Amino acid sequence: MEKKNKVSTEDYLDIEKPTIETYDVFDDFFFHKYMGEKGNELQQKSFLKTLGIDIKGEFTTTNTKITADTEEGKKVRLDTRIITQCKKDINIEAQKRKTDDFLERIITYVCKRLIEPVSKGKNYKVFKKVITVAICNFSFLKSLKYHNIYYLKNSNIYIDETLIDKIEIHFIEIEKFRKSIIYEEDPNDSTKIIKTKKDLKNNLKHQYIAFFDNQISHKERKEIVKMGDEGLKASMKNLEISLQNGEFDEYFLIKLEEAHQENIKKEREKKYKEKEKKLEKKYEKKEKKLEKKITKETKKAIKIGREEGREEGREEGREEGKEIANIAAATNLKKAGMPVEEIAKALNLTTELIENL
Repeated sequence: MEKKNKVSTEDYLDIEKPTIETYDVFDDFFFHKYMGEKGNELQQKSFLKTLGIDIKGEFTTTNTKITADTEEGKKVRLDTRIITQCKKDINIEAQKRKTDDFLERIITYVCKRLIEPVSKGKNYKVFKKVITVAICNFSFLKSLKYHNIYYLKNSNIYIDETLIDKIEIHFIEIEKFRKSIIYEEDPNDSTKIIKTKKDLKNNLKHQYIAFFDNQISHKERKEIVKMGDEGLKASMKNLEISLQNGEFDEYFLIKLEEAHQENIKKEREKKYKEKEKKLEKKYEKKEKKLEKKITKETKKAIKIGREEGREEGREEGREEGKEIANIAAATNLKKAGMPVEEIAKALNLTTELIENL
């Protein structure tokens, strides 16, 4: 059995190190090496041309960070940023996973790059054309096509009017391209979509996109490159070199440490949640006990109140009966001619009451 190539920190974390057969072309390190860094101009220009993005004159590749988009103020480094002499700012991004804010981030970076050259008092004509190419390892658009382009255009399909030719966003969905039958724009009519087979022998665009597929083997990728142009060959050469030199080991250890710190953070969060859950259960138990006690005492108080009420009613009844009997006696004594004062004194009644009898 082949021994796995692994690198470990001193801590418990143990992650398998990628090899020539297990690497992922969507990994930031590899993507920068074969497509993103300065020195990759040949493959950058060739790949962009297959997408219909033509670069005239000289251009500069940079991984310049753009302004902060988080509360912590962390700047974001674009995977590949190309600044051309023909006033184009091109960003090629590799998106391995779809996040909830994926589209929002893409639009945010487009807008920030668009206004970056503009400062107070400057003419707005300094805008460069901002182009983004997002190579996505997933599918999310309704369109059947694997390659879709978005502009600021009139919503009426019969009116071919671009509001401003300064924003262009390309989405390449690798998941759709993996299928045996793919959908593309009709080269003779851009309003139509055609169904076709992949042509990895003659179609340079298909060859480049297949190169980005992280589900094919290194051997399959090399076969595709053999049929491709010099740009693809340069990408493969840089990719293989990056797997063999010590620079990747250094990068991998950094990623390993980041994963370790992430695990520590998750472990702390887990412990905090467990502690919080225990406290919640403890409080719930106390609340139930208190509720039970209150209910018991309330029932007791209601019972006592009812008994006292009944006794009070009985007492009031007795008093009322006694008063009625005294009034009847006073009436008879008054008829017999007994003085009012003496009747009042004997029966504990008021003289006023007796006089009115």
